[in-house]
Amino acid sequence: MKLLSKYKSTLLVLVFSMVALLSGCEESPDLQRVDESTKATISGRFFTENPAELSFPIKIIFAIDTSGSMDLADPQNRRLDAVLDLIDQYIAYEDVQFQIFLWNNSVEYSHRQGRQYTFTNSKADIEAVIDRFNSDANPNGGGTEFYSVLGAIEDQIQAECPDADNPNQLDQLSVCSVIFLTDGIPEDGRTTDPQLGYDPGFASRVEEIRTNALNAGIGAFYFHTVFLDGIYPEGSNEFLRATDLLTDMSDAGGGTFFQFENASSINFDVFDFSLSTEFEVRNFFVYNYMAVPGYNEHNELDILTDTDGDGLPDILEVREGTNPTLYDTDDDGLGDFFEYDLSLIGNDFDPLVDNTDTTQQCERSGLQLVFPDEDSDFLNDCEEYFFLSSVDEVDSDEDYIPDSIEMLTGSQVNVVTDNEDSDFDGILDIHEIRNHTPIDIDAEKIQEKSAYNLELYESKNVILQQGDGSSVVVQEYNFVYNNVEIMETQRVSDFSHRLLPDHTFTAGDNVICAWLAQTPKGLQAFVPVYKRACKVINFYNHNKSISFEPADFTEVQ
Repeated sequence: MKLLSKYKSTLLVLVFSMVALLSGCEESPDLQRVDESTKATISGRFFTENPAELSFPIKIIFAIDTSGSMDLADPQNRRLDAVLDLIDQYIAYEDVQFQIFLWNNSVEYSHRQGRQYTFTNSKADIEAVIDRFNSDANPNGGGTEFYSVLGAIEDQIQAECPDADNPNQLDQLSVCSVIFLTDGIPEDGRTTDPQLGYDPGFASRVEEIRTNALNAGIGAFYFHTVFLDGIYPEGSNEFLRATDLLTDMSDAGGGTFFQFENASSINFDVFDFSLSTEFEVRNFFVYNYMAVPGYNEHNELDILTDTDGDGLPDILEVREGTNPTLYDTDDDGLGDFFEYDLSLIGNDFDPLVDNTDTTQQCERSGLQLVFPDEDSDFLNDCEEYFFLSSVDEVDSDEDYIPDSIEMLTGSQVNVVTDNEDSDFDGILDIHEIRNHTPIDIDAEKIQEKSAYNLELYESKNVILQQGDGSSVVVQEYNFVYNNVEIMETQRVSDFSHRLLPDHTFTAGDNVICAWLAQTPKGLQAFVPVYKRACKVINFYNHNKSISFEPADFTEVQ
């Protein structure tokens, strides 16, 4: 949490004190009422993100053997029909793309633009490659050499799957799968292992391709192998060498090995092309928007009431002349605390002066004088413009603290602060925010009296049924937040409050929001997925406990 200027409030207290002295012994009312508070317990549970709801690109490379032996194993080229059958299943999805390499001693046919191998989401493009192959008088011919097609596969991956120099979130969620089909033993082995009977370098080459792809930032890579039985007697030395080699290659590539007895039984749908991942919790905290740390009327550190949840406590709003029941007193799109805070560092902002005319970024939406908040993070687009944060990302610097919380607590919105300790008190800022204590001063009194106490633990796996009959597994977490300060607020004047626009506020209401940040496991650079749930506790109610359920949490975007 960020403390407001002690010196400015101190000066104002001195001025009020002098006025009281000059008035002699005349009885006068108290300048400020004492902020009253009580404690609450916030508990509940939530689920991690459903991985089935992720949308990610799939890139499939077909590497199909067309050597001379295929005239025996697959004279009707049924294996190419199986390619088109799989494409038919995925062609409706624009995020799925294909490449085909028809190879023997070298790659004879592929989809290209100029000399560059390229993926395509057009079935017609793949059919055109197959048609060129079929138009050859003797399409199946030549020997069986693996290294040349493995080189072509790596070239394709380096070109488009993904861009290693410019990794992005789409790359991290992309799946690149290779289906490598052959009917025989390669003839281009460089060093044959006498015990294996084949060159182990083929599996090493596949492992290298996979490692390079994953290091470039791709979400998942699978190298599947297929053995088409037809030229070797089952159980023969050649048969065992071929199946063992292809099994080693699929193991090295993180894929699966399949064997088909004949060409008519080939079915590439046996392979899994999905990105299998679970989400992990990066940050979770509960925040009471009506309670802020600051200096009270005695210039002592305390938890103060903030009726309108703008970050400026009521005691200071009265002193500054702003309305403690309105988030934005001058209705210029910038909240009172936002303008007050910016004015302290030399900017020309005033929470009592409408600054709308000075910028095109602060345009109201509709007749209700509501300023748009594109990313629904509780900072409207006007504030994000001046705060230098993103209008379409909840967490601009991806440090698992939402922009609006960073603004209220004094954290830096464009600097990763998950390992920062701004006040050098031994408690990281992200933990101070979780505890609802100041990040910029070692406030021992507030730590002892008012720090929130979080108990968060993973309880069990939960199976969720999907609409298509499938199921996914998510994690259930339980939490208990103790020592949450509930303030004696006034009645909010905003007819459409940004925190809960559909709630009719009454005196004593406190808005409590639970924030959850998650990323897929192993993808730490992935933009966090945020969920939020908000409820109201009233200071005057006997029951000071609320509970959140998984259904209460909605994605913030």
